[in-house]
Amino acid sequence: MFKNAKIGAKLLVIGTLLLVLPLGALTYIAIAKATSGVTSVGKEGLRRGAQYIVTGIDHALREESIILANLAAQPAIVDAMEKVAADGVAPARPQIAAATQSLRALAKQDNLLGHQSIGYMVMDTKGIVVIANHGDDPGRNFASHSFFHRALQGHVAYGNAVKDFSGKGANIPIATPIYSPGGKRVVGVFMEQLDLSYLQKLVTGTKIG
Repeated sequence: MFKNAKIGAKLLVIGTLLLVLPLGALTYIAIAKATSGVTSVGKEGLRRGAQYIVTGIDHALREESIILANLAAQPAIVDAMEKVAADGVAPARPQIAAATQSLRALAKQDNLLGHQSIGYMVMDTKGIVVIANHGDDPGRNFASHSFFHRALQGHVAYGNAVKDFSGKGANIPIATPIYSPGGKRVVGVFMEQLDLSYLQKLVTGTKIG
């Protein structure tokens, strides 16, 4: 009787193992596949999210460059820089004063509209700031910056992010050429200091997954 009980117990154990082991293997395979699927979905979501952010920033900067090109074509700016290029800074004082007033009015309007610009500067072909909405900017030299030289060659150019003088934020310089009437030659460079928080908001406002 005991012998039959032992055989029955063994058969029960063997039967249980034969049932449990395949189920365990199937469970492991299912979990592995599910994990792989979730990981793939997650990676694809991150890739698409990153691409969405990059595209958004690219569009924002393209729009900003178009606005900047229009600002650089203002008659007061063009007149002043054409005079500077032809005769130098001193003889162009009246034109520079008129362009400065125009730039300051533009900066005030930007503040009212909530535009993310810290300031505007206009440089001559040597990289010296001759017009700006901030009074302490004229005289600054950007000749050593690659974005200035690229703009001087007729391109829209972006500089590296730099800290504000206040130390509380950062900005990205965006420069574009200033053309003489008729667009025959570059007579200066128009630069905007774009508040970095403008781009940060685009990134932090994006939800992934």
